[in-house]
Amino acid sequence: MNQAQNVFVRAGFLLLAFWSAALLAQSQYASIIGNIVDIADNRPLGQANIIVIGTQYGTISDQQGHFAISQLPAGRYQIQARLLGYEPNSQEIVLIAGQSAKLQFQMCESFFQADQVVVTATRSEKLLQNVPIVTELVSKSEIQDRGAENLAQALQDRPGITIMEESSGGKTLRMNGIDGKYVLVLVDGVPIAGKFNNRTELNILDADKVEQVEIVKGPSSALYGSEAMGGVVNVITKGFSDDLAINATTRAGTFDLYSGDLNVSGTSKGIGYQASIDHSQGGIDKSESSIDVTDMRTSGGSGKLRFNSALLGRLQFGGDYKEDILDSESRNRQGLLLENQSKIKRYNTHLTWGKMYADKLSLKAVGYYSNYFRTYTSAGAIDSTTDKVIGIKSDVLYGLRKNVQIAMGFDYSHDQYEADRVENDKVIREQSGVFAQAEVKPLDRLTFILGGRYDKITSIEGFFSPRLNGMLALTSDLKLRAAVGRGFRAASFTDMYADFIIPIPFSPIRVIGNKDLVPEKSTGYDFGLEYFWNSKILLNATVYQNKFDDMIIDYSVEPRVLSYRNIEHATFTGLEWQSRFYLLNNLTTTITYNYTNVDQSDENVEVTRISPHTATFRIQYGLFNNRVKLSFRDQFSSDREVRVFDPTSGRYLQSFETKKAFNLTDASLLLKINHLITLRFGGTNLTDYKDTYYGPWIGRRLFSTLEVNY
Repeated sequence: MNQAQNVFVRAGFLLLAFWSAALLAQSQYASIIGNIVDIADNRPLGQANIIVIGTQYGTISDQQGHFAISQLPAGRYQIQARLLGYEPNSQEIVLIAGQSAKLQFQMCESFFQADQVVVTATRSEKLLQNVPIVTELVSKSEIQDRGAENLAQALQDRPGITIMEESSGGKTLRMNGIDGKYVLVLVDGVPIAGKFNNRTELNILDADKVEQVEIVKGPSSALYGSEAMGGVVNVITKGFSDDLAINATTRAGTFDLYSGDLNVSGTSKGIGYQASIDHSQGGIDKSESSIDVTDMRTSGGSGKLRFNSALLGRLQFGGDYKEDILDSESRNRQGLLLENQSKIKRYNTHLTWGKMYADKLSLKAVGYYSNYFRTYTSAGAIDSTTDKVIGIKSDVLYGLRKNVQIAMGFDYSHDQYEADRVENDKVIREQSGVFAQAEVKPLDRLTFILGGRYDKITSIEGFFSPRLNGMLALTSDLKLRAAVGRGFRAASFTDMYADFIIPIPFSPIRVIGNKDLVPEKSTGYDFGLEYFWNSKILLNATVYQNKFDDMIIDYSVEPRVLSYRNIEHATFTGLEWQSRFYLLNNLTTTITYNYTNVDQSDENVEVTRISPHTATFRIQYGLFNNRVKLSFRDQFSSDREVRVFDPTSGRYLQSFETKKAFNLTDASLLLKINHLITLRFGGTNLTDYKDTYYGPWIGRRLFSTLEVNY
């Protein structure tokens, strides 16, 4: 054998040895393949995390629910699947060398939201259980179970929140006794134009477009500026699906209610898209004893586009349009029937840019434009209001060190308000603010947030709003949260520039503004305890106090002439309790209680219109792997004193009347026919409770909903 042949033979033996070693090594390993589905309707679940406990192995399921893990050494393993909104699911498996094992995870929807992501409390994404600031979350499933048609109904049974019925036909809120004009309402973190009597009307926001609602109570001006001195309600709208998804919902109910909406969402070639249209009519409501609503109609549409680029980051553009028409009848003092109509047109648009750098620096900027136009026609007289807001808000988030995170940003808005109810018909206000906060974790179980914001508003002296928050995790189950902060609210256009007549026959009342008003200020404290045991029991108790100085109230300058002035102070003190029990896989019980006491320096005005004691009991029961869900809710409101306003003299009477305690009972039934079709049936105010003087004026309501998902 010559030298060349020897080299060739040796190379062959060497190659054979390597190949044999590779086969031997490969035979020592195994693999796992499987899929993940929703246990209720066998729908595939994408983006689930599959973890091999105790190792570094893991993967994520694709949009068809499939997953695969290879090159696992033979042996016994615990495999766990986790997905936001679902209970974790674990299976034990023995892997045999050289073989592939198959697994299927059937995931059950979770009633708890501890692992949900929220953004409102810190202006950055955090798991709800890790937020140092007391935050409440209303999930999409809760909203659907209630059969809510709008944001007002979605919030109706939250502890400390009272839905108020306005003479305009709209619904506003009070939070822990505090008027809705001190609560900032945001949509996807952006303010919206258009308030009636300084308050955002919640029934103009459709529940079908809502993914979740985040509620932060107490002074929040350190992040959001004016109007957030009592808290923030942030409505997060539905996002983008990874694959094409079509959702259609139709609802029918008493009082000739009919509504329907169609939503299309998806992602193609890195571009996310979402579009929806909706229409609703009927479902007659009533907001005041002297006003009868005869017809309600609403229609609108919205759309979003999202682009992702490794170089430019994420860019999103969106907009929505909505028109609401409410017809009503009322009688004047001579008994003549008056026909009234309120028409609201609203258009919002936004452009959002965001980018991450090296997992430490996050930048985000939002430009927005909001246009609100309202006309109210009564007895031939037309009252119109136009509110246009254009603004920009920015957020910078930087991880300085592993245990230190810095957030800062700048907000600017230009608000143009035109109304028949203000002098000179048009006023303009510019507002700018800069904020900064530091989140520090000196210990693994201890977190502090220290921050503040400085705001400057046209014709108003600048104001600084600091706050300090802390969270101590005594154990993995027990957490303490505490906060102190200041808030402020600049006097509104109506407060300062109003000049109009309320046309009460024979006794018209004139309302005039007060340009000398100073900003309202508040100092708030809260202390909360949260106990979350084994994902089975959640107990949450919070005590709070919010003291208002220079509070703006309306008063009688002289008979039949009203204006506004600052009063010395009003203090809101209370206790809030929430408990949720998930002792069985298919049974959840929720009990809440809220007590609020108001101490005001001026006893001649009415600062609050809420019951001091409110409580809610809710039970949800799932059958057949949650294909059937039963939901029952009862809400209690205690006696409350009501100070009577005499429109003839334009003054509050010295005597009080008592609004008696009452209960409101709701129930619903959900049926998941398959992964395409869901039916809901339910009713609100099932006991048909009504109050001629103080409401509710409308009793029992029944509804049915058909939802189709593709």
